[in-house]
Amino acid sequence: MIDGNQLVLTALISAVTSGVITLGIEWLAKPRLEARKEAILARQRGDAEFLRQLRALHRYLERISGFRYADDTNLWERTELRRELGRVVDAAEAAAVLMDELLVQSEYRWKDVEFQVFSHNLSYVMAVVRGADVSLPGYERASVRAASLLDWYTTPRWRIIRRRLCFERMRQHAVSVELQG
Repeated sequence: MIDGNQLVLTALISAVTSGVITLGIEWLAKPRLEARKEAILARQRGDAEFLRQLRALHRYLERISGFRYADDTNLWERTELRRELGRVVDAAEAAAVLMDELLVQSEYRWKDVEFQVFSHNLSYVMAVVRGADVSLPGYERASVRAASLLDWYTTPRWRIIRRRLCFERMRQHAVSVELQG
């Protein structure tokens, strides 16, 4: 038979063991887990911001490449349209600069080839936005490249064939830029 003292002693030992393990986890493991959690959340926020800026850049480039004057547009309307175009170009440039900064921050997570091809296409888009090729065909080419960047970036990694096709399209754009330049 178990007497009352042994029962109290068993309960006391289990309570002390439970308390020591709980405090040990709280003091030793949790700080590392919290730091790791913050790093993961910061990376996810960076990825979300990068994607948001990439979508915005693509949207701005499509808007710019679709910009046309109607034949019957008067001087005042043309002036207003040029101002609007200037605002869109400025917003596109701001998005491209922010994307470049975010890309450099996340470089360590990319494969070397992916980073080179993606950054090469992004630098072409940035050059167009910054005024190296201000013609509408230049913006249209930049819009196509931004679309291929967006397509590749948003394709899940488990869709291997589609992701590979998107990557090859990006690589072809990079090669075509080198051949033109």
